[in-house]
Amino acid sequence: MIKADDYDKILNGNQGTIIKDFNTLLSFIEEKGAVTLTKSETAFNMSYLLSLNEIFSNPQKTGLSRPQQKAFPYINSLFLLLRLSLLALVKKEKSKSVIYLDPTALNSWKQLKPVEQYGHLLSYLFHPEANAILGERSLSLLQNISWLHRDKKRSLENINNKKYHGFQNYQLAALDLFGVLSIKPMAPKTGKSWDFERVSITPFGDDIIKFASTSLYEAFDLSSMDTLFSMVQPLFPNWKTLMKAPKKEPQFGVHVFKISLGKTWRQIAIKGDVDLHSFGDVILEAFEFDNDHLHEFSYKNQHGLIEKISHYACYEALSSDEVLIGELNLQIGSEMVYLFDFGDSWRFHIALEELDPKGLKLKTPAILKKYEEAPVQYEYADDFDDLDYFDEEEDDETEKDHV
Repeated sequence: MIKADDYDKILNGNQGTIIKDFNTLLSFIEEKGAVTLTKSETAFNMSYLLSLNEIFSNPQKTGLSRPQQKAFPYINSLFLLLRLSLLALVKKEKSKSVIYLDPTALNSWKQLKPVEQYGHLLSYLFHPEANAILGERSLSLLQNISWLHRDKKRSLENINNKKYHGFQNYQLAALDLFGVLSIKPMAPKTGKSWDFERVSITPFGDDIIKFASTSLYEAFDLSSMDTLFSMVQPLFPNWKTLMKAPKKEPQFGVHVFKISLGKTWRQIAIKGDVDLHSFGDVILEAFEFDNDHLHEFSYKNQHGLIEKISHYACYEALSSDEVLIGELNLQIGSEMVYLFDFGDSWRFHIALEELDPKGLKLKTPAILKKYEEAPVQYEYADDFDDLDYFDEEEDDETEKDHV
């Protein structure tokens, strides 16, 4: 449990500025209506970096002549938290992706007390797959914190001497925003990005690091936000209210997908009340493939994390015969990958082109357009003829032996 004096420091902004800066970010997006993302949807578009940098509590100073994504680790860490929250939604607008705020979720957020906002954000920060939102494959923050906890003195020496320490700059920046670390920035050098001169652990940070590296790091599965909330909430006795995800109704109308396999593609119309397993059957039939292997659907959810839904024989948490297309709440431009046959790894790329198109009445799935012949599923199929030939010769020889 967090000490009372640490509460005061955090909530008054004297130790860490996460509450103030996160709410400043929300106001920025709310005022603009929507903010453009990079093509990969892993960061704010670079055109916003300088204006965002100026509105936060401690603007980062660099020696760069033009902005670069990695030069603003504090902005990247705030972006990560925003994507993991229930507040942000991403949609395609023509050829670009934009992020905007869900009005219902935003109103719910504004009703929370500062300590409750802090608790929610801290829970998001510890999500084990958070790095994927920024397109990173580095060690998770929990892994790095656990390593830091085991040998604080040596770990801090490595961080401050810029030796290998595992932490990415946006992870260190996030811990500074939360008051876990105290970072003294380095004076900017011409042509160089943001850097730090010294990093130290705050007294409050000691408590958080101990908690994260024992209770959280040793937990079996933290991929569910409900699990993270239930573990972090006891730290804050005044945290009474949990945000709930805005309810989304399934989209059971007609979905028009473009499904590509290399240069070959098919445009398929299918209703949202069809399960993914059956959708896979339709795809294979459209490409004239035998349906004799396992499969897996994967797509990026609203948080920017990859969700995987597998064939029921894979015994995963979610099986494709239990999830309907409409329950994914895909938007025009949303993409999925249908991996069929884990040996040959046929990857069908799926993009939603239309949703409830006018004038299209549909009872069963339909192929609307075709482009090019599908590739041969089994290139070695002709070899079986040779095997039959040798089998016949062997049978003839056997018959001669018996004559």
